[in-house]
Amino acid sequence: MRFVAIALVFALALCGCIKETANYASDKIVWDVAYLHDGPPRISLYTTVNNASGAAATLLK
Repeated sequence: MRFVAIALVFALALCGCIKETANYASDKIVWDVAYLHDGPPRISLYTTVNNASGAAATLLK
């Protein structure tokens, strides 16, 4: 039991030493490199039917 308590204390102590270093891109950088289609927005729906079983599958693209 003593070993478990010591391990928990060390684990909690190490959690305090972690430094979060997340480098996120700014909104301007994201918009500068984003791909924008020149045409109108659209949704394509493809439905296929298996000839053997008759089961259908739909794919949104």
